[in-house]
Amino acid sequence: MGIFLSYDTLWVYNTKEQTKALVDLGATINFINRVVMENNNLEMHKLANPYYVINVDNTPNKAGQITEYVQAYTEIRSHKTAQHLFIINLGNKEKMIGYKYLYKA
Repeated sequence: MGIFLSYDTLWVYNTKEQTKALVDLGATINFINRVVMENNNLEMHKLANPYYVINVDNTPNKAGQITEYVQAYTEIRSHKTAQHLFIINLGNKEKMIGYKYLYKA
């Protein structure tokens, strides 16, 4: 599995933020840290059906269930796509981008 760090741009409505994304080829879903959302006052949406996340070390995520997401545009270099980023506790990481984002490149 490949893991690397990349700087990216995140657009949520009229707000533009620079973030650091952990790109994980083993991840199947894209995530953003709740701290990033709160610090930048970005609009969150409730999920109709919350679900649990198990971390790569097989422990439950500290945030418990995923209950919210953000609809955003994410751009890494010249690749820009609309994404649902699920809001969880990522510790000291701002975002985690999985292979589905890269597949759309």
